[in-house]
Amino acid sequence: MLLPGRRLLFLLHLGIGSLDTGVGQEEVFGVDGSSPLLDPKIGADLSKSDVVWEFTGSDRRLLTILDYVPNYSKLEPNEQFKLRLRFNVSTGSLRIINATSRDQGVYKITVDGKLRGSRVLKLIGQECEPAASVQMIVIPVVVVLLLLLAVVIFFLMVCRKYKKKGQLDLQQYIPVHKIMNFNFMS
Repeated sequence: MLLPGRRLLFLLHLGIGSLDTGVGQEEVFGVDGSSPLLDPKIGADLSKSDVVWEFTGSDRRLLTILDYVPNYSKLEPNEQFKLRLRFNVSTGSLRIINATSRDQGVYKITVDGKLRGSRVLKLIGQECEPAASVQMIVIPVVVVLLLLLAVVIFFLMVCRKYKKKGQLDLQQYIPVHKIMNFNFMS
């Protein structure tokens, strides 16, 4: 059994999941490009009921994205969702195909004129954003460290070469004997 925090991470890893945030409202998580399911969990057959799904996105405009009327065969979703909605007539659930960041927001379901619940859709990018930001830091640091290591190795090789030939006197560059004899009190 997964711990509550682990369950949420596991569901996010799968690209689907939900989190109950109160009466009738639930957060639904998905991955950008996935097809999250907005399930009202009403538990009744809605095939003979009027069902309306409304959407409020980041622009705060309320859009009717689906208006189902029994015995009326034509479903015309909003332009943003055209050809991307799969509506289950009996459960009232709504699947958004190939969800994008524009699809994030609050979805409300009304059955026979009564608000029956809402879902908050949240999407994360395909690549894991924390890992991407860590890579943006780690890769340059590793490159700089490798360059620094190469410079040190090069310096040591040059020093060894000149020392073997007797052409390198480190004391002329680092006068340690003068530093050691320096009187700090005078």
